[in-house]
Amino acid sequence: FNGWDQFIDCDNLTRVTLRNGGYIPTNAFSGCINLEEISIIQFGLSGITIQDLAFNGCEKLTTINTNSEIIFVGWQTFFDCYVLDNLLLSINSYTNDEIYSATFNNCTTLSSTIIPSNIRRIGTLAYAYCSNLLIIYSYAVVPPELEYTSSNHSPFYGVPTSATVYVPQGSGN
Repeated sequence: FNGWDQFIDCDNLTRVTLRNGGYIPTNAFSGCINLEEISIIQFGLSGITIQDLAFNGCEKLTTINTNSEIIFVGWQTFFDCYVLDNLLLSINSYTNDEIYSATFNNCTTLSSTIIPSNIRRIGTLAYAYCSNLLIIYSYAVVPPELEYTSSNHSPFYGVPTSATVYVPQGSGN
């Protein structure tokens, strides 16, 4: 990548393979409404960093395939990725301590998620309107602080109340 906005609003993209794609910049694929699948092949041990708004508005994005760990996800990265249902964050190598505001907002088919062990805060609307989110695996021993300005701006607003949250044995309430 040469910089931000590399493929912004490329309506004709449906599948992308990135070789040595360890860093995806801000707005890289934002608005690519027909992008369905991205494969990221990372050579080396550094993991994958996905910056702010990188896939924002990729309405048909279902899958991100990778041979490496996703170690960083920015703000509003997957906002309005309605059909995203395959994304694994690194449990123990995640480099930031927050899941940022609106990161997964409106990922309406997301059925499960992982909250890595070092997460201390989950931002406003981070998982809002994820209406099929039924399983949450939290590896944080200390429960993360939930940031919200009102009840309809909570990180999990619109997530079914029947969702199951799995936490480590001995963690706080």
